[in-house]
Amino acid sequence: MHELVDGLEGYMEEGTVSLLKNFQELKVDPLEIGGQTMGPASKHMSEEDWIKFWQSAKIFRT
Repeated sequence: MHELVDGLEGYMEEGTVSLLKNFQELKVDPLEIGGQTMGPASKHMSEEDWIKFWQSAKIFRT
């Protein structure tokens, strides 16, 4: 059972990383990750600045 869970977990993680990297290459943020990264005390990034940052952000598997 643990092997099945580990296999599914790895498959989903790999797909998620791949999807996020595709979004970066297309310079899009359909999940609005940029809006989620700002805290109440943080200065808001312009959309242009966010896309530049997002495009070069490193995506890691855990």
